[in-house]
Amino acid sequence: MTGSSRRRGLRRGRIAVAGAVAATAVMAFGVSSAQAAPQDVRFTFDDAILSLPDPAGNSDILENPPDLATMEGTADDTTHALFVDSPDFFFPGFDGSLSGIPLHVEFSAVDDITGTADTTTGAVTTNPSTFETVVALGTPINSNCTYNSDESFTTGAGASFNGDPFTVDTGVDPIEFSDGVLQTSWGASHFALVANTGDCSLVTNIINSGCGGLAIANGLVPSPLNCTPPSGTNPPAAAPPTAHKKAKCKKKKKRSASVSKKKCKKKKK
Repeated sequence: MTGSSRRRGLRRGRIAVAGAVAATAVMAFGVSSAQAAPQDVRFTFDDAILSLPDPAGNSDILENPPDLATMEGTADDTTHALFVDSPDFFFPGFDGSLSGIPLHVEFSAVDDITGTADTTTGAVTTNPSTFETVVALGTPINSNCTYNSDESFTTGAGASFNGDPFTVDTGVDPIEFSDGVLQTSWGASHFALVANTGDCSLVTNIINSGCGGLAIANGLVPSPLNCTPPSGTNPPAAAPPTAHKKAKCKKKKKRSASVSKKKCKKKKK
């Protein structure tokens, strides 16, 4: 009887210890989970350059003020997982011209944007997701052309532009990403015409004839590169010898899809 009581006592003791260990693990897991939480983040862009095959060339498509592009979402402070609802990516429409024909362009996100945004290093990468580009051509063509394309933006290097990690201010709410460059680059036949009224052949033939890219920035001026199309695609038309030379000073911005002038890169503040 004494031995039986002792065994029951030891068993109860082991159960009590196991319960304490389990409770401690749950508490520790709870504390760890509580530390990983999404935080509100905001990106404000005051400059953007679109690079397309000639004759479109490089175009400054965003001016500050009054035009600003914005992206607002959340970033996990541990995993750095980024999430942006598609309506919370805003890029103002812009006007220009193509082969002497006036046009208006709207650019927006179709899918929600996911990826990573490191609040320590300022490095940002988004997963491929669908964006929509609507080009309205004026007289004499008078057409409306809607294109879909998959874009993945990054602060890393690209074929048409190089990105630049952001400076991150974690002392504000939402956390502010500034002084950086997000870029996306593509090859020929990148844009899919999904809807149109009128003739869209002029736009389609130009934008799909070679490599290109888009850089959106804050506090810095993106510098276009001499992109090389992937093997098996048609190369872009030859540009003038000075088209890709590094500028020594910033030139006045022009809102035209045919602009091929560059600007020098600003120094970070």
